[in-house]
Amino acid sequence: MNSRKGQVTIFIILGILIVAGVVFVIVINGGTDFFKNIFSKEASYPPKVQNVKDAVQNCIDESLKRVIEINSLQGGYYFAPSNSAYYDSNEVDGENVDYDLIRNIPFYYDRKLIVPSLQDLKDEISYGLASEFSSCFDSESYVDGAVDFEGVSVDPDFSRFDSEVVIKEGIVSVNVVFPVKISTGEGEGSVYELRDFDSYYDTNFYLEYALASKISSVQNIEDNVIDLTTNSKLATDYNAQLLNEEYYEDDDSFVILYNILMEEPKNTSVEVFSFAHRLRRYG
Repeated sequence: MNSRKGQVTIFIILGILIVAGVVFVIVINGGTDFFKNIFSKEASYPPKVQNVKDAVQNCIDESLKRVIEINSLQGGYYFAPSNSAYYDSNEVDGENVDYDLIRNIPFYYDRKLIVPSLQDLKDEISYGLASEFSSCFDSESYVDGAVDFEGVSVDPDFSRFDSEVVIKEGIVSVNVVFPVKISTGEGEGSVYELRDFDSYYDTNFYLEYALASKISSVQNIEDNVIDLTTNSKLATDYNAQLLNEEYYEDDDSFVILYNILMEEPKNTSVEVFSFAHRLRRYG
């Protein structure tokens, strides 16, 4: 009996060693995705369901990119505040660009410092993402309920669309909650539910905002004097170009529009971050 128990123990140990060896080989060869695919629900998605998921993901990715471009042009805002300067130009530094630069540029200084907080910028990205995504995924077509999408029934809940935004140096990332019910009509187990999506965009958005904030803080100290030397030094420290256009707004004040261009953009898009200052014309 002891001999048989010993043999069983040896076989168990050998089995454990073999399994451990296989797992080790898979892991060192980047096989963590192998386990993710085994335990992930996504691994069981039929192609038509995966197509819906890909369509949602693509809209989120494109919407985030669009929002960062718009918000940069409007000083971090998707819906520019009422205290903004209207700006109409299709050129930056004398060079034509691919998109229309007509927009409202918010004041970061209006005889006092009014720089938006980082949380304000996160909120504005969330607002913009919901708006752009709604257009991209054609929310109006779902007003009356589920819609056929490439052979499956898709029923998204736009009312529960929500996003959590993270802004860091070099990147803006979002986690999106967007419930989507998909029915393939293929018997039991034919209903799938999507919910969580992630996206990120490589951008200098944070650094541009930080530079705009510092320039505005300097203006708050100098009050009615424009410290061009300090502004230029700050731009150099951030490896950026600082362009501005000055014009008189009325009899007792004038507005300076600042455009920040980074020397090393994070992507192929022209990335312009704009903000405005309003000063007293007479000291």
